[in-house]
Amino acid sequence: MKDICCGQASDVALDLPVKAACESAWREWVEVRGAVQALPPRIGQFGWMRCDDPSAVADLKHLVVNRGRPLLLLQKHTVTLPRNGIRFMSTPAVQMVMQTRPDVPDMDGISTLQSHDAEEMLQLAKICKPGPFEIGTHLLGTFLGLRERGKLVAMAGQRMRFSGWVEIRGVCVHPELRGGGRGSGLMRAMVHLILAGGAKPFLHTYRENHQAISLYERLGFTIRADMQMISIDVADEATS
Repeated sequence: MKDICCGQASDVALDLPVKAACESAWREWVEVRGAVQALPPRIGQFGWMRCDDPSAVADLKHLVVNRGRPLLLLQKHTVTLPRNGIRFMSTPAVQMVMQTRPDVPDMDGISTLQSHDAEEMLQLAKICKPGPFEIGTHLLGTFLGLRERGKLVAMAGQRMRFSGWVEIRGVCVHPELRGGGRGSGLMRAMVHLILAGGAKPFLHTYRENHQAISLYERLGFTIRADMQMISIDVADEATS
């Protein structure tokens, strides 16, 4: 492996990656409600809010009600919201950045997935549960896939993109085929694709997912910061 110039990854955009993505690569899709911005539900569940004053909370509640599903925040700092009418759960996560370039992967069988693959990608994500994944998630960036006997069995993609950084996400390997190096091969292929485009790779995973963290460390990633994955929903009247 060779060192790459990620430094200490001090870019402040990494502390609020959803905000940074909404203001750059995601701009064409973002829905705005006052102080809150979010991806449309068919593409993703992520959003961010500029502040947590009463008017912003009202905007947040309105957007969540209209979506009919929770909104996810992902950021370095947690938020403080009034419990009245809001139900939220914060889960510890980590943000990892690439520090050393992995070996060049074997690209045999790896292809770029297209829009006509969207339904098959969604079905694989439902089986593997890599995190939030919708029918339009593939629009957020390039996805690489591996097919065997014509069936999509593994994939890895891009989600947040901003100011020279690209997040790797949606890494899936069918449970019956895990342990054969397919996931790490796709990860290496995605890393090289991002670096070739002049950007630097980063990713997120839950703090308790020690197996994933160990894999990413072997691929040259290191933990940059503790993050919070915050799920926000409208509380039932009985619990508000």
